[in-house]
Amino acid sequence: MTPWPDFEGAPLPAGDALAQALQGDAASRARLVRAAVVHAPFAAAVVATCQALFADGAPRPRGAAIHAAHALLARALIGPLAEAVAADALVGVADPFQPGRSLAYSALLYLAEVAPPWDARARAALAHGLSQPELRPLAWRVIGADAPEAVLPHLGALLTEQPALADEVGTRFALLFPTHCEAAAAAVAPLPLATREAFAAALEKHLLRVHAVKRWVACRRLLLGR
Repeated sequence: MTPWPDFEGAPLPAGDALAQALQGDAASRARLVRAAVVHAPFAAAVVATCQALFADGAPRPRGAAIHAAHALLARALIGPLAEAVAADALVGVADPFQPGRSLAYSALLYLAEVAPPWDARARAALAHGLSQPELRPLAWRVIGADAPEAVLPHLGALLTEQPALADEVGTRFALLFPTHCEAAAAAVAPLPLATREAFAAALEKHLLRVHAVKRWVACRRLLLGR
């Protein structure tokens, strides 16, 4: 007998059986998540099991823990995941439940969507994600709106790997961080002409709109040499 009622016509697992079930297929894990949503005691057991699975250290338990906790928006893994991301412990480790994705990406996505914006541990991990090519675009989307100092050292690498972001990045700097535009232009200046032109076009459009002519001229010189 388990300490909670049956759910959707079948018993809910406990103890080691719960840990194994969370590592099963997506449908089984989704059922456990649905049960946790409506049964608070079961939810507590699932979250505790996720903590134990992540501490296990192997990819499959860790992946199961990340995805189940993420689905429940459970904040209990914020600390362990932030620490693992900051230590690059998950980079290059394939996510057993998301083909083509690393556990580092799944962990950073959890931090981006579950951690509150004031959580310093999560913010530090997201900033660290800017240093990893596989995490950089996601980290940019999350912290690019409020942390220009964290973004600037990695801006050249971001636009080298993702040149299609040049317009978006330029627009965001011009609108949100105009005082950092020249530093951003300096970071982009060594990149190919097409990337520089797209970045410059975004800066020009938005800086001139607010009559920041001197700033735009300085950025243009850095980016285009004229």
